[in-house]
Amino acid sequence: MKILVDSEIQRAILRCEPSKIAVAYVGTDWNTFVPDADCLGTIIVSPTFGSNPRAITDLAKRIGWDKIFFLDELHAKTYIGNVSAVIGSANLTRNGLSGERLVELCVEVNAVESLEKLNQVFDNLKKRAQKQYPTTKSKKARLKELEMSWGAAIANRIVRRENRNMRSLLDFEPLAEDHFYVLWFRPIECEYSDDVKAIQSIMVGDIHFASTDKVEKNKWALVWRITGSSTPHKTAKPHWLYIHEVFENGIIDEQYNYPKCAIQRKDLEVPSPPFEITSDVAEAFKKAIQEKEIAMYLIQEDDMDSIFSLADSLKGMPPLISKMKEYMANKANAVDAKRRRG
Repeated sequence: MKILVDSEIQRAILRCEPSKIAVAYVGTDWNTFVPDADCLGTIIVSPTFGSNPRAITDLAKRIGWDKIFFLDELHAKTYIGNVSAVIGSANLTRNGLSGERLVELCVEVNAVESLEKLNQVFDNLKKRAQKQYPTTKSKKARLKELEMSWGAAIANRIVRRENRNMRSLLDFEPLAEDHFYVLWFRPIECEYSDDVKAIQSIMVGDIHFASTDKVEKNKWALVWRITGSSTPHKTAKPHWLYIHEVFENGIIDEQYNYPKCAIQRKDLEVPSPPFEITSDVAEAFKKAIQEKEIAMYLIQEDDMDSIFSLADSLKGMPPLISKMKEYMANKANAVDAKRRRG
């Protein structure tokens, strides 16, 4: 057994080449400390506030959801390889393993009996985790909740938003139908309630809902401008709007079908949006949104008097993302074929 401090912990984990990891928290720099993720057979993590939801989604994309297990009350930290293991206080985060932030203390073990005992303990933890979150769907649902908690914490500056490159559409996978909203709008003149007027000067933007819609805060909306013919506006680009607040009766025009007002505020921070809206993404969006099997959910209207239902729209987001990726892949293939011919 060897006592490890500071950067010794990171080096021991690299030597260990862990195939099994159980940690309370995972950070976005996890692959710095476990560079050979292909050797990782199982990881157990607590899907609570210390874990970064983006880190977990990136990890799932790399190794698959079948190798990731959630255990809410997990506080142990252990990295198990074939010939050695590291146990101690260090999470799979930069704070825990860089040797430059938090003060951590671990031990490296390589005795056969110790490794056998660790593997037994790990297997028991895995069984407990499987009972708590037995399916990929249940894991994704929990991760979506964690993402919203992180969004609220970033908005209120409890944690800082990391300065990382925005995720591309091709790297994005929705966690659920309601991972984010997809909402059209038409420019209108409306009168805000006194509550909304009180903060109008710090509004980045707003979007309106029917009174029966159940709108969640701390969630992104992909907002796009619709024309009178129910098609995307030719020049207006779809954009992200973060919902900081929802006012049940934020619009007071009795003739208006969408009195519920959701707003993004200038004085609050926002987390990273689900993906970057590049010109190619915007082009793919405008094509995909008009597909009949998608428009029936995300446009809905047969005439100007019909009322958009948020609940119905949720079914359209996953196929929208799939169709957008398909359009972008076809365009990239066409460009590549033209390059080869030329």
